[in-house]
Amino acid sequence: MQMLLADPVDLLVIDITNAKDNQQLVHQLADLPMASRPHELAIFSDHADEFLTGLRKKVGGTHVHVLLKPLHVHGLLKILRQLETDALPA
Repeated sequence: MQMLLADPVDLLVIDITNAKDNQQLVHQLADLPMASRPHELAIFSDHADEFLTGLRKKVGGTHVHVLLKPLHVHGLLKILRQLETDALPA
């Protein structure tokens, strides 16, 4: 969290599979000022649940991507390609 406050990032990847600490991290992200939140948040999970369905509203200002395993790597590659495309000069 301290690093995000010091310098916002384009992409933050979190694996929340069976990890209450990582779910807590997502709650802490929602409490950060908008300028300190990552632009993109990729969350790896084994299954979708009610915690994941409400994340887009909870972490406003961040594009939240819930990537279900085992296809999570393909989703992450898509996000990286989009970040690369967005970074290219017009």
